[in-house]
Amino acid sequence: GLSIGGTLENLINNGELLGDEIGGIVNTADNSILNNLENNGKIKNNLFSKNSGGIVNILKDSTLTNSTNYGEISVFDIGGGIASQVMANNGNVNIENCINVGNLDVIANPLSKVTAGGIVGILTGTENANIKNSYNIGTINLYNNSIYDRKLEMIIGGLVGSLTGNITNSYNIG
Repeated sequence: GLSIGGTLENLINNGELLGDEIGGIVNTADNSILNNLENNGKIKNNLFSKNSGGIVNILKDSTLTNSTNYGEISVFDIGGGIASQVMANNGNVNIENCINVGNLDVIANPLSKVTAGGIVGILTGTENANIKNSYNIGTINLYNNSIYDRKLEMIIGGLVGSLTGNITNSYNIG
């Protein structure tokens, strides 16, 4: 689903999700407010598909608070326990009081660079992109099942895979 300028509150997903670009609650949130969301369902990308996040796939110029992912995520490209890609394009983007408990299975992709993090895969937006009071306790598992004879690129972080922004009072124990 897509939320542009919307508010999503008090939602729970318990179903397993399989596809190309997946968010446990919503695929893309742009200029939206997301609060008190919970994903319990397993998220599995199709072979060599794009990105997935436990709560939201792509978060742009939005606020995500008080949300938890318990579902296991399997990803071939960009993945995050809470969100795969978080961007401050024209405004601020904030993730606060969010928890990832689900394991993140990162599978090497010979077609692209894999980037994943316990909270967010990629966070961009310099001073306008923020993660506060959030943590990851899910395990990040790396798999190289490639039959290709080439160097595979993987960027992995306990909280964030790739960061151009700010992290405050957050931690990883996964």
